[in-house]
Amino acid sequence: MAGCRRILDVGCGPGAFAAALPELNLIGADRDAGMLREARRAAAGRDFVRGDAGHLPFRDGACDGLLYLTSLDFVADIEGAVAEGARVLGPGGRVLVMLLNQRSEYFRERAKRPGSYFARARRREPAAVREALARRFEIVEEGWFLGLQGEQVAAADEGTGALVVVAGRKAN
Repeated sequence: MAGCRRILDVGCGPGAFAAALPELNLIGADRDAGMLREARRAAAGRDFVRGDAGHLPFRDGACDGLLYLTSLDFVADIEGAVAEGARVLGPGGRVLVMLLNQRSEYFRERAKRPGSYFARARRREPAAVREALARRFEIVEEGWFLGLQGEQVAAADEGTGALVVVAGRKAN
């Protein structure tokens, strides 16, 4: 996201990334009013708006960076969400997607816990999300991230990576 002037964090949740990355001009969007209240407390002075991944309250080309940080895991209409993201992203804009790796031990363990938000994730293969992204964006990089085996950090692969990361760019 280096060099991006206006980055939209779709499904920002409690604003953790906005709070952790004060150097970025990050705008958070979430459909849940409670999450937006938490985000405004966590990252005071930042902009947060109510919006669904499939209906973002921004004009065409309004941003040059787009983040989906584990938010696409919970979206029913992946094609609609990706199309809407492409609409608000300007030409040459960058997109970064992090998906929970549902095949990993990390995910499976957390999904079993009572009240875990992981259990609400839509069941889908990372390849299906990648294909939806590839229809709208040029995929620049992808891979497994944050390898975990039990409580130990490990090499990240399909079995150990807690996250699947896809980075792309919108064609001009």
